[in-house]
Amino acid sequence: TLKFLIKAQAKILILSHRGRPLEKMKNQKVRGKNLNEFSLRKDARVLTKLLGKKVIFIPNFRFSEIKLILNQAPEESVFLLENLRFLESEEKNDSELAQELASLGDYYINDAFAVSHRANASVAAITKFLPSYGGLGLEAEIRNLSQVMKNPKRPLVLIVGGGKAKDKVGILKYFKKIVD
Repeated sequence: TLKFLIKAQAKILILSHRGRPLEKMKNQKVRGKNLNEFSLRKDARVLTKLLGKKVIFIPNFRFSEIKLILNQAPEESVFLLENLRFLESEEKNDSELAQELASLGDYYINDAFAVSHRANASVAAITKFLPSYGGLGLEAEIRNLSQVMKNPKRPLVLIVGGGKAKDKVGILKYFKKIVD
């Protein structure tokens, strides 16, 4: 999706998450540089290599400043905003945060299948304020999952990973009936 949008000369602002920094701050009373593991700064460098195009990291949430930077940037510019999970309002699906994020763009494209079920401001509430679409990666995930659910190739083997088993119970119950 990013390469497609760059080719179409769109300006891109990537919104993303990493981990649960606020939980770590509350549970372990960590400060400052101990939260670097949750920053997306390194991801901007990785994306720069993957896209063959400079990805500019935005390390703050000063939305009026960010809007100016985006407005002055040339077409095909790519930006990555700092981890939205540093904001309590993100996981609260806060409408004000969603409006601030929406004010930075013209369209919202969700290409993150793994978080599409989350009621976060950057996933759910933002769609109330911008025309919203699924990205090419999300479309492929849905198409492939639909194929497996409707007409699986046999033998069908299910491999499930992740940290929280309770999040997988529903899918395990469903696939229990159809996996080989």
